Amino acid sequence: MRITQRPLFYWILRRQRPLQGLLLLVILASLFFRVFPLEMQKRIINEAIHLKDEQLLFIYCGLYMGAVVLAAVSKYAINVMQTVIGQKILVEMRSELYRHLLQLPLQFYRTVPPGTVISAMTAELNGIGFFLGGALAIPVTSVLTFLVFLGFMFSLSPLLALLSIVIYPLEMIVIPLLQKRYNRLNKKRIKTTRAMSNVVNESVSGLQEIHANASYQLEEKRMAAFIETLYNILKRLFIVKYGIKFANNMFQSFGPFILFLVGGYLTINGQFTLGALVAFLSAYEKVYDPWKEMMEYYQALQNAQVLYRQIMSTFDLQPRHPLLPDGREPYRLQGRIELKEVSCTVDGGVKILDRITMQIRPNEQVALVGFSGAGKTTLLLLIAQLYDADQGSLLLDGKEAATLCKADISRNISMIAQQPFIFSGSLRDNLLYAVRADRSGDGRELPGREQLFQVIRDVGLEEDLLRFGFNSIIPRDRVLPLKQNFLHMRRIIRDELGEHFAGVVEFYDADTFLAYSSLRDNIIFGESPGGEYDIEALPDNPVFRDFLGRSGLEPELLRLGRTLAETTVELLKKIGD
Repeated sequence: MRITQRPLFYWILRRQRPLQGLLLLVILASLFFRVFPLEMQKRIINEAIHLKDEQLLFIYCGLYMGAVVLAAVSKYAINVMQTVIGQKILVEMRSELYRHLLQLPLQFYRTVPPGTVISAMTAELNGIGFFLGGALAIPVTSVLTFLVFLGFMFSLSPLLALLSIVIYPLEMIVIPLLQKRYNRLNKKRIKTTRAMSNVVNESVSGLQEIHANASYQLEEKRMAAFIETLYNILKRLFIVKYGIKFANNMFQSFGPFILFLVGGYLTINGQFTLGALVAFLSAYEKVYDPWKEMMEYYQALQNAQVLYRQIMSTFDLQPRHPLLPDGREPYRLQGRIELKEVSCTVDGGVKILDRITMQIRPNEQVALVGFSGAGKTTLLLLIAQLYDADQGSLLLDGKEAATLCKADISRNISMIAQQPFIFSGSLRDNLLYAVRADRSGDGRELPGREQLFQVIRDVGLEEDLLRFGFNSIIPRDRVLPLKQNFLHMRRIIRDELGEHFAGVVEFYDADTFLAYSSLRDNIIFGESPGGEYDIEALPDNPVFRDFLGRSGLEPELLRLGRTLAETTVELLKKIGD
């Protein structure tokens, strides 16, 4: 079963079982500490206070407080464990879904905007993660706590216990009706949010066209429509949400009313003790908490299922080719390519290739020529298994390309895109991207520096690479670990190549004013890891200010600064005139 067809509770029931088992044990242990304080309340009033026994009062109060503390500690432990379990399951879900997304065909991403994918992988999955941790713990805790407190209430007064829960069936009817309405609105919210994120993504990607055509108002109108729609949906969504809370609060208020009315009557007439009434009222407050948690859990479950179904339905597509071969090593192909009556149709019913038949022998060089849109790139994408043919047969060394795995293709076909994508990271990472993918996990070493430089020279990238490097500024956090290496290189260049580069390179010399460096660099002559000697921090640096005063440089620098400011003002005046 592929990931997009798994139900939500697949992850909950089959993942992190040891932790979930430990959590259930903690929950069971915590039930005693939740009920025990109620018994102590009754005994404090009926025994310690009624008998005026101070020693018994201290004992019962100590036991009461100890149980309260242990109940709070167990509740804290349960919350922490729920969070850990939820995040661990979310990590597995997100990792497997990302693996699935990477295997989906290119045609899929021609119809699904990047904003939808990003939103699903980040914010929407986060919403599910908060539910996952308590998916089992919350209902188990709530049901057991509810039953324990209800049993305690029945032990005190069956009549009051029945009266206090008579409103629960009505709540079980009203809340789900409101929740269904909330779910429908929530689905609309998700769709609208995705559509709005796609508009933002388009605007950012096409910002050059927006500026060039001054189409700001046009784009604002597009966004305004989604903003208005989202506003209306959220307004109705929160009306229903607060309606659910209102219903919960109203149902919660009916219970104490009945208890005060009936319980007070029974107590006045001597049919119920005051201590039992106090304990019963406390138990009712406690029994409603798990009931409320179950109602909130029901709402969270509905929200999580809506989100989960929306995410998985978006990506519910079977990858067409396996990543690795089954029970064999990847093929080593000789390079014979044969197409028989191959056709390819893209979205919209446009047929790019129509019954193409051709054959390319090993070591043969073939150039595909034709006007733009003739299908040259599409044909190559078919051979590289990046597109799939609608009909016909594409054979690689006599093997049907559709039956080969991705490893078979990547090991035998090298592809250079017309507009290659540069991934984040170093140039070396990008240059060795395909090699790293091919040798990942098999223990083979990556090409060395000399081999890499030789390839760079062979393809004519040497000058571009050097220019790119010289124009780059290395971040501070990456420079610090290499500090000693740079200092060593500086000495080598100065000692061995100083005369050769004297006309183009200004070497650092502590006894010489550096004409091509700033005043700050001439005075500080170095960097500080904490940034306290950066130029922005120098005016407030007491050590630097003290040095300027003792060295007599402060008046000279102030005079120089004043001169520069006056000159700048004069220049700006002339420009203004």
